[in-house]
Amino acid sequence: MKNFKKIISFNLMLMLISIYASHVLAGSSSINQTFNYQGQLLDNGSPANGNYDITISGFFSSTGGTVQGLVSEHLNIPVSNGLFTLTDVDIVDPLGVNPLDGLELFLEVAVKPASAGSYTALSPRQSIKAVPYANNLSRNGATAGQVLTFNGDGQWQADTPNDSPWAVNGSDVSYDAGNVGIGTDTPTSTLDVQATSPTDSIFRVRNDAGQPRLEVYSNGGLEVGNLLGNPPARGLSVDGDVKQLGTSNGMLKYMVKATCDSGSQVVDSNFNGTAGSGAVMVSAFDIDAGACRLTFPSGLGNMTDLNNRYWVATAIGGSNLIVTCQRSASHALDCRRTIASSGSASGGQFMVLVY
Repeated sequence: MKNFKKIISFNLMLMLISIYASHVLAGSSSINQTFNYQGQLLDNGSPANGNYDITISGFFSSTGGTVQGLVSEHLNIPVSNGLFTLTDVDIVDPLGVNPLDGLELFLEVAVKPASAGSYTALSPRQSIKAVPYANNLSRNGATAGQVLTFNGDGQWQADTPNDSPWAVNGSDVSYDAGNVGIGTDTPTSTLDVQATSPTDSIFRVRNDAGQPRLEVYSNGGLEVGNLLGNPPARGLSVDGDVKQLGTSNGMLKYMVKATCDSGSQVVDSNFNGTAGSGAVMVSAFDIDAGACRLTFPSGLGNMTDLNNRYWVATAIGGSNLIVTCQRSASHALDCRRTIASSGSASGGQFMVLVY
């Protein structure tokens, strides 16, 4: 009676399987799950020579159990100095069990002389792992757009993932079917962000250098500019000027400090708090000292008419002084700096704030 024994170069076997699987994946749109198998056969302790019939079977255990899938039979295989190679080993039953399902698999080799006698199962069975399974994960009945999911019972099955609610248009992503919630599963607005603690930053915008420039906190604080991280609760912290349309109310529109004497009229400093541009100009409108005309910028973003605004004027540099201003044109105020007790003209500095 023949005493057969096999010696498997396992790393080489996996390498060959990997090469074959890569060839199949690159060269065919329909993936083949067969693989190659190489080993060494000993006959009564010596390297076998001649032709042999060889079968490969898959089991889920190292001993015992039942065959999983098909038995791959290879007839009249040449063996030289004990070495043999099997091609197109196929143990996957297209109508039944697929042993290459992602679980550990043990291969059993059985051998007999070509066209004679009965098969002798060789031991131990050989465990195979990742490479053939990678081949399997591209099939198993899955079609375009489907994924493979594990059913918890030793099998992988094709499944269609839930359709994404997001619409993709090139590099843009959008959603217009309802509200979006972050931190909440019951959003009540188009974008509803809910914090997890009272000190959370719940919304942040960065510039192209990665620096935060806008941040909203769960305590209602809002910070703009170079952020310090401590805006007042339900308040606003701004690093920079705050401006407003000239036609809106609630904030300072213009601030100007000027010097008016009979010989010169100079704007010492001014601030345009509107969303427009331009500076306040000063000129004389009377020969008296302390009489100046302030002309405010016009155009987009600036105020449209002083008649819709409020202003306050204050003398600088002394007591018993007052400044009175009246609108002389849509964008001009005529101001006089006088001594309060006598009403006499008094040249010098004054300040006007327009709201």
